[in-house]
Amino acid sequence: MTAAAFTAANPCPICGGHKRLPRGHGKRCHGFLDSTGRYARCSREELAGGIEPGPDGRYPHKLTGKCRCGQTHSEAEQRSRIVATYDYCDEHGKLEQVLFLPYLLWREAAVALVLVAGVTVFAAVVRAPLGPAANPGLSLNPAKAPWYFLGFQELLVHLHPLFAVVILPALGALALVALPYLGLGGDEQRGAWFLSPTGRRTARLAATAGTVSTAVLVLLDDLLLGGAGTPTGDAALLTRGLLPAAGLVAVCVVGFRLLRSRLGATRLEAAQAVFVFLAASFAVLTATGIWFRGAGMKLVWPWNA
Repeated sequence: MTAAAFTAANPCPICGGHKRLPRGHGKRCHGFLDSTGRYARCSREELAGGIEPGPDGRYPHKLTGKCRCGQTHSEAEQRSRIVATYDYCDEHGKLEQVLFLPYLLWREAAVALVLVAGVTVFAAVVRAPLGPAANPGLSLNPAKAPWYFLGFQELLVHLHPLFAVVILPALGALALVALPYLGLGGDEQRGAWFLSPTGRRTARLAATAGTVSTAVLVLLDDLLLGGAGTPTGDAALLTRGLLPAAGLVAVCVVGFRLLRSRLGATRLEAAQAVFVFLAASFAVLTATGIWFRGAGMKLVWPWNA
């Protein structure tokens, strides 16, 4: 291979210039590609970096791997390296977004597979603490579900079973599925929580309200109504099912509107606060079932459970 001077059809890969460009504009390059094809001898001093000029006054840039000028000139290596990121907007000036499938789904699937693999290896290596052999004629008192179901078991203590384990969970699942289609975010950034002081303040208020109100309601139900035991019957379907469920929905709707009107929260911030309220409430129910329920599902102190 012979040395080839840079031309308009084959410009310098370092500066993009060639010898036919006009003088005095800082773009002309009278370099060439050497006979090995591995070095571009560019004449632009400002792009040389730490490269010393050769006898001909040109600067030999390595085209494969890392060049001494501090840059990478190989097209294949440049394509594999992120140089900069930019926000792309449509004709209306709104930020363009990518689809969930496949851009996010594959990442979530990969994380889920790694998590499952890690749990599987952990379960194979570490022995689980087992109690005595099960006795069909003697049930434990209390017989508790796994910890991740104890929030629902605690609901069974206070609500009719149809509402505790069917209707309320179904309403929550439907609300989560419908949330992206309700247009609550408007032009706000999706997937980012509590970006403003108002959003953080409403979230703290919602978490506090959910924690305190749920703990108070559990105590009142136990002290005033004798809450231990699963309520059943037609009367319980109304008093321990329909009315509490309607009250919960009303609290969420009224709370959403109050956060918007009184605290100046955006629609997205108000929706996030309602979610925090429900999550904090369910966390209290789960903690109650784990540490504060003893024999007969009576409220006890943790050290007596």
